[in-house]
Amino acid sequence: MGSRVEAGGRAPVTSASSATRQAPVPGAPASGLRVAIAGISHESNTYAVKASGLTPLEWFDCYRNDEIVARYRDTATYIGGMVDGLERLGATVLPTFFAIGEPAGTVRGEAYTVLRDELLSRLRAVLPLDAVALELHGAGVTEQTDDLEGALLEDVRALVGVTTPIVVTLDLHANVTGRMGRAADALLGVHLNPHTDMHERGVEAADLL
Repeated sequence: MGSRVEAGGRAPVTSASSATRQAPVPGAPASGLRVAIAGISHESNTYAVKASGLTPLEWFDCYRNDEIVARYRDTATYIGGMVDGLERLGATVLPTFFAIGEPAGTVRGEAYTVLRDELLSRLRAVLPLDAVALELHGAGVTEQTDDLEGALLEDVRALVGVTTPIVVTLDLHANVTGRMGRAADALLGVHLNPHTDMHERGVEAADLL
């Protein structure tokens, strides 16, 4: 199970419906691709700091390695779609680190540093990679930067190199910046509100690889 100190109020992740989920193709040839899955997802509300304070590390659910697939396989989520899409392609799925927190105030600087460093460390451990698929939110703010996603993408790009594709899924409320666009090869936001097409965007991310 993912680790978290404080229980959150997130609604349960629902299963992907047959209308949105593409099942792996039996006997599909292996693509030979080594694709890492990772991410840090947080919708930061800077105005909420006065009411709820800064967001600490303990408010994030963290999943590592096989915990990610165990938590999100067969769910109507971005990562669920990534896993389905990559397995359908016959790629080697390398889940590394994923942290997700409820919408709240700006992320504490030390909390972001811990999350970023573990994500990069676990990505480094599975190099070399043919591609990276990231679930981010798009509206993350930390004490260090008002562009969590742009900063993280720059660090991931520096780690994996300029020729390794990086695809990203984003929330509908993402603040897409030039910094994000320069560091990633594709940024895929959901189209619907409620966000019932998260799984589709995850599959799309896999298909682009």
